[in-house]
Amino acid sequence: LAPALRGAAGRRIKAMVPRIEFRDAHLLLLVVATRVLLPLSLVVGAYIFLRGHNEPGGGFIAGLVVAIALIMQYIASGYGWAAERMKVDAQSMIGAGVAIAGLTGIAAFAFGRPFLTSTFGYLHWPVVGTFELASAMAFDLGVFLTVVGVMLLSLAQLSRVAHRVNPPPESREPMDVQLERAVPRTAGGES
Repeated sequence: LAPALRGAAGRRIKAMVPRIEFRDAHLLLLVVATRVLLPLSLVVGAYIFLRGHNEPGGGFIAGLVVAIALIMQYIASGYGWAAERMKVDAQSMIGAGVAIAGLTGIAAFAFGRPFLTSTFGYLHWPVVGTFELASAMAFDLGVFLTVVGVMLLSLAQLSRVAHRVNPPPESREPMDVQLERAVPRTAGGES
């Protein structure tokens, strides 16, 4: 990636980096709007996730809805602000999503069914009522985690582009921690 950022492309990216003079690079209206829309987007994502195994939607679309809500937080408040509040490791999220989706598909073999065959049953909760619970929801959960994890990892990489274009100078000095030098022994064995 570093060679691609040299030359004309690197100069264009450096020109886009915000200058220090602009202390408030984030519009207040955008910040407030995204903070208000985040819970609404999460509810819409949950709804799409829960209805997805019977109707259009599911883990992929719900993951995209939640990822867009998170992207808006990053755009409105900056990567540093959003990353501070996001305590989830994106690579672990991707790994867990792929593992859940894969194990769900393999679990069908235990029942003598083809790979990724889904089964379902009905649960009755006193307040909520009766609803369907399908094994496809576990697969959708894996897809959801993978999509959101990929988006978060992509944002993290994009946020480091400016650092890659203009890296801090390399130090040619020894390490910061000064190590004590061994005192040479004299010929008589004393130190």
